[in-house]
Amino acid sequence: SNIYMKRYIKTWSFIILLLVLQSVGAQTPADTLRVLFAGNSYTYYSDLPGLVSQISEGTKIKLITEGSLTGGVSLKDHWNGARGLRTRSMIENESYDIVILQEQSLGTIRNADAFHQYAEKLCDLIKQSGATPYFYVTWSRESRPADQRIISEAYRKAAATNNAELVLVGEAWKIARDDNPSMKLYSSDGSHPTKVGTLLAACVFAQKITGQLPKKLNNQFKIFSIREDRKQTLTFSDEEIEFVHKAARQLTSDQ
Repeated sequence: SNIYMKRYIKTWSFIILLLVLQSVGAQTPADTLRVLFAGNSYTYYSDLPGLVSQISEGTKIKLITEGSLTGGVSLKDHWNGARGLRTRSMIENESYDIVILQEQSLGTIRNADAFHQYAEKLCDLIKQSGATPYFYVTWSRESRPADQRIISEAYRKAAATNNAELVLVGEAWKIARDDNPSMKLYSSDGSHPTKVGTLLAACVFAQKITGQLPKKLNNQFKIFSIREDRKQTLTFSDEEIEFVHKAARQLTSDQ
């Protein structure tokens, strides 16, 4: 009877172990996602992909980010492989979970037809690869705030047409500018982002993809500067961190 009792205990121990492992597996989300950013300088200033990855470390999902980025390019350029871009082959040959598309900053205004045409081509390719397409809704130029409505509407139409997700960075910038006009989001050219502008964009991305924003952001981030081809440290004041955090949270509550 001792032998039977030992077998009985062993069998039930094994069954309980299996049930525990299944339960743990069911509760554990996919804890990493691979994300490709396809864009231009609006994406590589202050290493937006790198910031998104670091912010995600404070959420339940770690985002592993890469970029296919060249200054001034459009989605048409990404599709055609202009200026050495390898976006299509990266989508086809790498196992990304998400691919983020960013049109040239005035493309949705000046070349809307081309934007929609190549957005559709790229979204089809992304979905064929098993990934989900996201659109990076950029901001208007500093001197033309009324353009935000046109830009956002173009991206909304593209997302609806192609069953894609939207990351409303431009809308978050609008909230932030209205809330605190003295906090600089624009570089001196009135177009590109300051490090604060990029950090706000990164928070919006991390929050959209992971469903979370860390309760507290770090004051320092290590980034790789494409423009200077070297690693850098970005440092933010407590005021800048709070400003960015508030605008990102406000965007979510407004949706």
